[in-house]
Amino acid sequence: MRSAADPSRSADTAWGSRAVRAGASYFLLVFAAGWILGPIRVLWADPRFGAMTAILLESAIMLVAMWSAARWSMRRFAVPAWVAATGSMGLVALGILLPAELAGAFYLRKLPVRQSLEGFAKPPGIVALATFMLFAAMPMLITRSRNHQTFRSRGRR
Repeated sequence: MRSAADPSRSADTAWGSRAVRAGASYFLLVFAAGWILGPIRVLWADPRFGAMTAILLESAIMLVAMWSAARWSMRRFAVPAWVAATGSMGLVALGILLPAELAGAFYLRKLPVRQSLEGFAKPPGIVALATFMLFAAMPMLITRSRNHQTFRSRGRR
């Protein structure tokens, strides 16, 4: 039986702790961007363009932030380009994001949790949910893109 200190064991399982740390880092970076963009959307874009256009504009900017933050976190924590590792990273980030979003709505906007959840049934809320799902999937999408580019470049030799 292998002990926890056995180097061959740590090489097999270290990706899990790296994925967790990368997921937390990814969450923090994207949440910081959302922390800045959210009030701009609510106070400036919503009244000028309407809720749907405002959330679409914010989501487009957030996609760029997600892509950048996921790539940086994956490199910083050396997350392997495996579905298990990048999927874990995305799920960890989503698992932190959802309670943070509900807590922010409750404490900052004074919305009860039920009312926050009901907001996801409206078109802007559906866009927000789709953005959350892309947030969770982004590390895997980056890996897929990177693997696809590597495969294509090998075929051109």
